[in-house]
Amino acid sequence: MTVKMPPQTLERRDLFKLGVGATAGVLSTASAETYPEFRRRLRESDCQRCALAAGRRHIVVDRGNPDAAIIGISDAPSFVEDAQGIPFCGRAGQKLDELFAAEGLSTDKHLLLVNVVKCHPPYNRPPHPDEMARCEPFLERQLAFSPARFVVLLGIFALRRFAPERRPFSAHVGQFFRLPQWPGREVLPLHHPALLLRNPSLEPLMRKHIRELAARVAT
Repeated sequence: MTVKMPPQTLERRDLFKLGVGATAGVLSTASAETYPEFRRRLRESDCQRCALAAGRRHIVVDRGNPDAAIIGISDAPSFVEDAQGIPFCGRAGQKLDELFAAEGLSTDKHLLLVNVVKCHPPYNRPPHPDEMARCEPFLERQLAFSPARFVVLLGIFALRRFAPERRPFSAHVGQFFRLPQWPGREVLPLHHPALLLRNPSLEPLMRKHIRELAARVAT
């Protein structure tokens, strides 16, 4: 069964909670009634909500199918993704494409790939908690528009953001669970594909986890 969550509108009190000023991105996307409209508005918003805006080349919104059964969430765009404005477009993305394709899933058709923050952190560092908090309203809108039944958290930082009590990462990778803030959805932490490029010995385990995900998607 497909779970369709209604898009949510940010109220005035939410904007004040997010901070005075630098609300252009939130305001421009808050009234979007469709996902394509939301995507376009965010890309064109020139959002200045956090310091990452100063060094970015593109606001990196998504890649894939907004109506997919799987939404994959990573922490932040890489240098290459920032240059092209597309998530998972570099070597790590090619590895992710390969792994899902091996199980009959296309990352462009069967997944929507997004990041917690939409701008590239300098030196490929993890995003700071305040940067994630300021960008999270955009991710919440993406999740609200999405009918996905599965949320794949790609990497340790994505898991820490949404389920900080689930440590260490190695004990939870590949394990399905649910979160109260995402009713009707199963959550699956997976290794970030960039880690597989540095440590290929993890690839067989990643393939096993994606195979299990593909089996659940098919039911």
